[in-house]
Amino acid sequence: MNTIAADPGYATAADIEAYLRVESDKRRELFKKWGLPNSRLIEWSEIWCAVGLDRFQPKKLWNELQAPLLDNQDVAAVLGCSVDTINTWCRRDTYPKGFPYPIRLGARKKLWVPLEIRAYFEPHIYAKRAKELRRPLKTQRQFRQGQETLPIGLDPLTADCSSLNTTSHSRRPANLLRDEASVREHMIVTTEEMVSELNERKHALELPSETRHMDAVVELLEREIKAGEPVSSRQRAQTALRSLLNAHNRTLENTDLSLALFDSYFPITGWNPVEMPTMTQLTYLDYRKRARGVIKRTLGISQHEKKLRARVDRWTEVNSWLRDMPNFASREQIYSSIISTLTLLAREHDFQPEDITQCVISELYRRASSKQRNSLRNAARLISGFQSNKKHSEKTGIFFPNPIKPIHFCEPKSYQIPGHFHAEINEMVKISIRKKYIKIRRIWENLSDKTRKAHLNALRATVSALMATGHLNFNSNSIKSALADPNAIEDALGHILSRVDKNELQKNSAGTILTYLPPILERNGIQVPELRADIKAVPEFALSIAESLMPLETQNFCKALIQNLDARADFLLSHAPLRAKAEAILALAKKQKRNLTIRERTSVRQLGTVALFCAIECGGAPIRIENFLEIPVNGPGAWLNRISKDEYKLSVPANKTKNKKPIVALIVASQEQYHDTVRWFLAKIRPLFFFERKSSHEPGSKEHTRSMEAAAAQCSWLVPGVKNPDCSLPYTTFLGWFKRLMRNVVGLVCDPHNFRHGQ
Repeated sequence: MNTIAADPGYATAADIEAYLRVESDKRRELFKKWGLPNSRLIEWSEIWCAVGLDRFQPKKLWNELQAPLLDNQDVAAVLGCSVDTINTWCRRDTYPKGFPYPIRLGARKKLWVPLEIRAYFEPHIYAKRAKELRRPLKTQRQFRQGQETLPIGLDPLTADCSSLNTTSHSRRPANLLRDEASVREHMIVTTEEMVSELNERKHALELPSETRHMDAVVELLEREIKAGEPVSSRQRAQTALRSLLNAHNRTLENTDLSLALFDSYFPITGWNPVEMPTMTQLTYLDYRKRARGVIKRTLGISQHEKKLRARVDRWTEVNSWLRDMPNFASREQIYSSIISTLTLLAREHDFQPEDITQCVISELYRRASSKQRNSLRNAARLISGFQSNKKHSEKTGIFFPNPIKPIHFCEPKSYQIPGHFHAEINEMVKISIRKKYIKIRRIWENLSDKTRKAHLNALRATVSALMATGHLNFNSNSIKSALADPNAIEDALGHILSRVDKNELQKNSAGTILTYLPPILERNGIQVPELRADIKAVPEFALSIAESLMPLETQNFCKALIQNLDARADFLLSHAPLRAKAEAILALAKKQKRNLTIRERTSVRQLGTVALFCAIECGGAPIRIENFLEIPVNGPGAWLNRISKDEYKLSVPANKTKNKKPIVALIVASQEQYHDTVRWFLAKIRPLFFFERKSSHEPGSKEHTRSMEAAAAQCSWLVPGVKNPDCSLPYTTFLGWFKRLMRNVVGLVCDPHNFRHGQ
């Protein structure tokens, strides 16, 4: 029997907002309608009751019932159909047989219980668990009478007037049956939603969409002009919006009015001379700023932010305290992370400075945009520094009594796999990469490091697919039982194939993963019958060099270099403007007889490293980025050697290249000055990577310069790491430098991979 318990725990306001897919103001409005207290913690049983489920649920379903509800886009992704299909079902209120009715949070907001969607999509796996969901008795009776799917609306009032006088929110059944829905179909009925609802009933078959479009922005600008606002700026905003949309082959009438959609189409780094040949980068940034501002006004976001900034509360005192700092004028941009970003986000969620804890600031960080996240990291670092500084700790403790630590930024992992699974995967890979055992040395001879990484990736992808198909639980002790189950492996491979069909995974990547999978399992003693034959039977999993094509982005970049003489010239001389900008910073510091500031030294190192890569790619050989970052320069195994005054020799061993063929290239003095850039980097830029090393000499002195040069002479890497010069520069760090500087300084939008193919 299932264990039914009454205490599934408590949910925070953030948990509930994530669960219902709403913001804080909507959540408070819902709580008011449902009669729930607007406190920090609410029992999960109360939330389940509010969305039409029974208060008491089987304990084994608690984790699944606390997962966020699915919206239209999530459901479409699970079912593999378009969002328009789901919208049509909801608009016409007709659903396929067995498909669950949505939970409605108004005329537009529709949500589903994840378990019920999975049960509809894969009934052989989840149907049994979904049937264990408990609903109120009246709903269960209707289900037994033959109705397979049950409509749920979030109105706390029922058709029975006797229930209106009750004061207990737990006695107000939230789920309205189809015959009761005519009384009050939705919980929140604003004027806008009521008009939308009437139009939906009148034009149920004709209305293709309820979404506003970008033409509403032009209508707002026209109204502002008629009201006497300045004409020039508003006409420029219209031109900006139309020009940006034209660059993506969009029009005002077929583009949804959405700030998130606009940001996805036109990010701040979105200018591309290939896709926008008639628009410079400065023009793009100007157009984006104008268009984005008027979109925010149309949506009411600007007005809302203005009200938040004008609010007088404890954050006002914090801002006054920071503005009175003696170094505020020189650090205003840094302090704005607290004065502007943190203040705005905290007021948005009703947090005062005393409420800011590490959990709160982490939650704000999780919900913030990429630009806001950078600012929040600065804010956390500032507060942490003030708390540890004796001079400011007392005053800081008044406003921020809770200890705050800096937010450590890390890239999201490709596959969300529990830590204990990673440990088991690593152990399996140790076995799978063994080639032969050397008896005398008593050690195993292993495959190459790149093959080891490929084995890791193959196992991670397979384990992630097993978890996605429900064959492997997050809390399972081992992955081997699922890997040994032929049915589980079959479903996992089907999941990987679906990712290929949805363009979430490249065909060659899937082929590589599944080429390695059978030997990995076999070397670990796991036998899956006919696995190789099953994989071979799927054309999408076949690796073929003849069918391998460059991505469309790379093809367009290369075509632009062939067709556009100016772009080709910028490409071939891309190292020159980077080097010139770095030399200008060095010359300014020398002229003013001072050391480089931290920001200047960082810029010079970045500019010099990217200029070096461009010079080696164009003046030597188009090597892969991994090979560039692995180049040793000191010792007998150096890859880059100075042969004469005007000549460098680059040698990459065969075991380090993709095609297992060695690369040997000469970088000689020429009119393009590739050789000069390599020599300049080694002489002036590379020692700066060792500036922060502990030294008894005064920074900037001749002795300190000699110590940096000596440290550089002992380091084996051509490009040392910034934080740890004993290691090479990480790929992700260089990738960020390259993409930003090539776009902003050279005027080419590309990554190192596209640059190599261009050469």
